[in-house]
Amino acid sequence: MAQGTVSRMNTSLEQSGCYSNRETLLRCSDARRELELAIGGVLRAEQQIKDNLREVKAQIHSCISRHLECLRSREVWLNEQVDLIYQLKEETLQQQAQQLYWLMGQFNCLIHQLEYTQNKDLANQVSVCLE
Repeated sequence: MAQGTVSRMNTSLEQSGCYSNRETLLRCSDARRELELAIGGVLRAEQQIKDNLREVKAQIHSCISRHLECLRSREVWLNEQVDLIYQLKEETLQQQAQQLYWLMGQFNCLIHQLEYTQNKDLANQVSVCLE
């Protein structure tokens, strides 16, 4: 074939929608670059979500640690309050027991006096006090 005929065929093929090898190669190369860019974007996004995952987990851990520290402090404070209440109740009960033992001693003395004396005035005074 003559050179002019080939040139006219290429022009006519290009105009009819058929592309030359070179043009097809360029289009494939462009598509590959776009795919490489897209893959790079996906890989960056994947790395970003991994980084975000670590950051979120670190924040959760930090937050929970702070709450646990607060709870431990609260536990210590509450235990101290319970101990204080226990001590106050124990002291109060000991004082009441001492007063009751003292009163029992007083009654033992009165009973002894009433058993060994015929003093009606003392018996009347004790009756009035008991009422």
